[in-house]
Amino acid sequence: MADLDDAMQLPVRYVGVDDVPVLLANQFLLQAEQHSDGFIVSIGQLTPPILMGSADEQRQQAQQIPFVPIRIIGRYSLSRERAAALAGLLQQALAVTSGAKQGDPA
Repeated sequence: MADLDDAMQLPVRYVGVDDVPVLLANQFLLQAEQHSDGFIVSIGQLTPPILMGSADEQRQQAQQIPFVPIRIIGRYSLSRERAAALAGLLQQALAVTSGAKQGDPA
């Protein structure tokens, strides 16, 4: 059996990234998987309903809406390790961008 040090390593590349549309994601649902220590992440898009007219007319229109749908744009299963890697990437990006925003002139 081959030693781990002898394992082959091949380069990887993201292919077709620019061919996939960028979608607004503003709703997130996280479920713990029952039979593993991973997670299922559902990502959705909530678009507020269009309400027109006076404030009273808008209120009446809103009362007729039973619910506002969240359209699922993707569901992903992540192991605990990959979820931690994603959380780290997001935290790093937030730290970098919040530092840049703090230095921006008002």
